[in-house]
Amino acid sequence: MAIVPLVGCSPTAVVLWTDVPDIVPAVELYNASQEEHVVELVFRADLASALRLAENKPDLVIGTSISDQATARMMQPLDRFMRRELDEEAFYADLLASGAGNGRQYLLPVSFNLPLVYFAGGPRDPHTPIMITPQEIRERGASFNENRSDSWVRLAYSPVWNPAFLYQFLRTSGFRAREAEDGAPTWRMEALLSGISSAREWLTDHGGLEADRAFQERYLYDPQIELVRRGRVAYGYDTSNRFLSLSDARRAGLSFRWFGNENEIKALERVVYVGVPSGARSRRGAERFLADLFTLDRQAQIMESALRKRASVFGVAGGFSSLWRVTERHVPRYYPQLEGMIPPAAWLHFPPAQPRHWMTIVTEVVEPWVMREVVEAPQTRDLESSVRTWLMQQED
Repeated sequence: MAIVPLVGCSPTAVVLWTDVPDIVPAVELYNASQEEHVVELVFRADLASALRLAENKPDLVIGTSISDQATARMMQPLDRFMRRELDEEAFYADLLASGAGNGRQYLLPVSFNLPLVYFAGGPRDPHTPIMITPQEIRERGASFNENRSDSWVRLAYSPVWNPAFLYQFLRTSGFRAREAEDGAPTWRMEALLSGISSAREWLTDHGGLEADRAFQERYLYDPQIELVRRGRVAYGYDTSNRFLSLSDARRAGLSFRWFGNENEIKALERVVYVGVPSGARSRRGAERFLADLFTLDRQAQIMESALRKRASVFGVAGGFSSLWRVTERHVPRYYPQLEGMIPPAAWLHFPPAQPRHWMTIVTEVVEPWVMREVVEAPQTRDLESSVRTWLMQQED
């Protein structure tokens, strides 16, 4: 744990626990703008566990791992505050709904990110679609791929080069985890099998696993972004927060499109939420901070401040704003590369509230398991058993 005090102790202090360093600019601006309340930041790696064990609760929690049922139940309902201070219609409706339960609003979404595919290219042609599908990547590979002496010297892309891409590819095939009544993750087996089958078919497009691995061993030792620039591969995968926080020099000569199906982009599951824990000592101060955070002017100032300081931070709290007007109208002002690139709200599909530990489970269990399954490596357990075994090894 690292405690980062922005100001000295105060009787009107508002204690904020977070696992999102990108919230710092918002806190600094708020503290500098008024003298009634002072927000003090405390960084916690596992917010849910910290809340369960805390004798003294914080006044606010902002994080990416607090939307599961057990953690959300530790928050105070925000319905009355919203009716008094916020415009419900200012939020992306489905994203706001992911923070609700049993007809009450326990969490408010702050920011989200999108998956993207980048490629070599100059300024975007306004007639070019803003989205690219897995099928289009596969079809374009047919003209890009180059084989010499029975070995590939150029390959557009492969689903097994990046576990994170393979997982997002699975999500485009319909894979979606939900939280069961007992808190465990659950999903439709048909969607899982469909995604694995499609990834295997993609491998066959360029000769199967053996040819793919030969190309990897020969060429894929440099960063993906450099391989794209040199034309060794056609595409690279990234997330909006990482790619758009790169310097202009790092992104020079590259263009991008959102990764998804036609008119459907699945937002990444790592959504940033904010809640007010039950037992908060300064609820009034917490609500004043939230009322300030969810204004167009403050979110515009957050982006302007980060860019002025050349901070490696994208958007609001490291992502697109949960307020659709900010994302559609203000974000492109500060990030010109997004001019004409903001997807319509109807295209955005937001994840449901995530089960406890889900993002860690994805990295440590789901992605490796799916990768082994796609390349048909031996497995000791099915995915459900693998996840259950991992959960049994956790302290909570």
